[in-house]
Amino acid sequence: MTGLLALPLLAGSCGAGTAEVRQVEAASGPVVSVRIKAVQTPVTGGPSQETPLDQRVGILGLTLLKGPNDPSPLAVLTRSSPIDVPYNAGCNTLLGSVPASTLAPGTYTLSRLVVSSVKFTVAGSYHLGAMSVPGEFTDVVALTAGTSLDGATRDRGWWSSSFAANGTTMGQTSGDHAVIARPGASSRIALDLHGPVAAYVSPVDITIPPSIARDMELLFTVDTYQDFHWQDETDSGYRTGVFDVSDSSFEPVTQLGANSFTVSFGPVSSR
Repeated sequence: MTGLLALPLLAGSCGAGTAEVRQVEAASGPVVSVRIKAVQTPVTGGPSQETPLDQRVGILGLTLLKGPNDPSPLAVLTRSSPIDVPYNAGCNTLLGSVPASTLAPGTYTLSRLVVSSVKFTVAGSYHLGAMSVPGEFTDVVALTAGTSLDGATRDRGWWSSSFAANGTTMGQTSGDHAVIARPGASSRIALDLHGPVAAYVSPVDITIPPSIARDMELLFTVDTYQDFHWQDETDSGYRTGVFDVSDSSFEPVTQLGANSFTVSFGPVSSR
């Protein structure tokens, strides 16, 4: 079985990540919390796309910049181990909290979410000769060099893929040099793979005032409805609108990642 070489997904859980979220303890003043919330807004799309059954991104930190050549970017959060952030509908994940006094005031126009890996599960069919078996494909792809996955340190492009039918895993394989699919162009989210550390780079408009008198929240909202896209092929037994995979090939993945996003900065909201 060939790995589904793709990137960072109405199903899927919002379980706690594998890494502990470091929060500010006994802060002497207001704090700023950073969250990622996933929504799924139905829209009319093409036949070769679906909402993954589950999708997750490993987040290592957040940096804000006042421009593409900002000489002093603001490192809002930096983590030594990634937090597992589900992109499933309704998930609202706290990345961390920092004292408001540590954030340099100014207007920031770019954000960099540093990412370690992506993991996703999609419905599809596995073909073995004339036999076609419907089931679920689960893939994980390392995006940042030195990421720990499956008990080992991985280079960028390492991938693992498994196929399950009726709750039973039928096969699993792994390899290197994944062809990494990216969020759609209309999302305004770019995947920066320059250097060993990967990041989702997005335009924002965030103004941090000189003084913050109350707890605040920086909220990224991503829309992940039918954000897994592929190109249908005409191999024997393959069907339009079904993600098809065989031992020798898979239908090319053309998008995985949020369709759109918004960013807000304001008082802590109720959840």
